[in-house]
Amino acid sequence: EHREIKAAEEENLRQSEQEEADLARSLAEAKERLTELGDLTAQWKGKLANLFKEREALYAERMEKMNAAQEIEKTARRAAGKLNDAQAKVHKLDLAATRLKFGLDECAETLLSEFGLTPERATEEALDLPVDEVHKRADELKAALDELGAINPDAPAEYEEQKNRHEFMTAQASDLMAARDDLMRLIDEMNDTMTRQFSTAFKKIQEYFNEIFIRLFGGGSASLIMTDTTDILNTGIDITVQLPQKKRQSLAALSGGERALTVIALLFSFLKYRPSPFSVLDEIDAPLDEANVLRFGSFLKEFSANTQFIVVTHRKGTMESADAMYGVTVEDAGVSKIISVKFGNTVNR
Repeated sequence: EHREIKAAEEENLRQSEQEEADLARSLAEAKERLTELGDLTAQWKGKLANLFKEREALYAERMEKMNAAQEIEKTARRAAGKLNDAQAKVHKLDLAATRLKFGLDECAETLLSEFGLTPERATEEALDLPVDEVHKRADELKAALDELGAINPDAPAEYEEQKNRHEFMTAQASDLMAARDDLMRLIDEMNDTMTRQFSTAFKKIQEYFNEIFIRLFGGGSASLIMTDTTDILNTGIDITVQLPQKKRQSLAALSGGERALTVIALLFSFLKYRPSPFSVLDEIDAPLDEANVLRFGSFLKEFSANTQFIVVTHRKGTMESADAMYGVTVEDAGVSKIISVKFGNTVNR
């Protein structure tokens, strides 16, 4: 066994020496390759430096050419602008020449039609006077002709016709003015009547509003105030309330539920002053808490003696005060059914 172990160790030693020799040889080759790569890297760095220099030279040349091109483009734009200006001036001159030609043609036609003269004949007969004198004399003659006017043989008949029309229109105007005065008087009477009626209704609604507000809130006070008492028919209305144990404040300063309950009080005050056949209320009780929902339901029952209420709601307290209830249910997917319930009777489908 010792000989076998010794032989195995000697074999391992030979393998280690062989591996060491191989590693030394590989290291030498790697050093030689590293030297070659270093030389190659130095060569490529030199080439890269030369390329960078060439790139910088090309970039400088490119920038120089771009600047030159920009200068050329500016010069071209200035030249194009001058060309456009020149073309515009030529166009204006062409238009002026055309207008002058038309003017000369029109003058020639006027000379021929009104005076029976050609331009050549008119030149021969022209007075040897300054231009200002000629224009002044022409204006004087034209004014004299205008004063004479044209002879109208139908003038007497036209005058009689216009006179009769004037008398008819005067009578019509008098009738219209009288009708206008009657209408204005009627409008004043209607305004007075509406003002009295509105004042009476406003006073009663204000009383009912305060009364119902106190019942709904369990105290406090509410009032309606005209913003312009001098023009009642066009005045605005401000709502001020005083909640129990709080100071007086405007409607905008209240919470959502308090505003909703205040508006409900105003609605019931309108209905108390003049009940309507029916009233549709859509989620009016949504902001209310349960206690106020019950108060709202009791008012619905109280006012239902004169008004039929149709209420859209999800509040149980409101549903409890209803005489009949209608709902939509979906028993099957995509199929809705209407269900009606009359409290105290059987369910109908």
